[in-house]
Amino acid sequence: MKRINPDTKKEFKRGDKREDGYIFSHYSIKRLKANGFYTESWNSPKSQKNKDKSDAKRLKNKAEFAKKNPGKKRLNPNTRKEFMLGDCVDGKYFLGYDNRYVKIDGFTRELWSNWDTYHRFKVKGIKVNAHYRAKKKGYKSDLTIDYLVNIFPKDFLCPALGIKMEWGNREEIHSSPSLDRIIPSKGYKKRKCCMDIN
Repeated sequence: MKRINPDTKKEFKRGDKREDGYIFSHYSIKRLKANGFYTESWNSPKSQKNKDKSDAKRLKNKAEFAKKNPGKKRLNPNTRKEFMLGDCVDGKYFLGYDNRYVKIDGFTRELWSNWDTYHRFKVKGIKVNAHYRAKKKGYKSDLTIDYLVNIFPKDFLCPALGIKMEWGNREEIHSSPSLDRIIPSKGYKKRKCCMDIN
């Protein structure tokens, strides 16, 4: 079991602080204590500061290396073009090329996911855009990714038009889901929105 943070009533997460100033790093899930809880790793403020600097330097070096040594991008075997967001190969969905990492074979690392993660990724994009539009126009938005995933039609039929929705990419967005405000002046509020096509 993982010990719970008494302040948040949730599992500890990286960066949580104890009363003595020590900072939580991670649960050691391979080691159990006698009481059945996983061993925890905590860093002193000084060692955490040094670790943060080291991590920042490592990421900067990786980014600089990737900039000077851009990897080749593997092509989609079906289209013979670079993979696009949502391309499906062997049941996995393409999320993007990770330009910060070049593999030993000289190709840029690729990010892939299962359908549920891809679907959530696309819903997250809708939420982020809705929050951006709301903030820009002075509207309110209390939507969460979990809420939008929950109300998303399981059959992918648009509740307003009855048309089959599909997650499109930059080449085909004619039936991609989008978010509507039933009462525009009230912004994006829970139980006041529906998904339909663009």
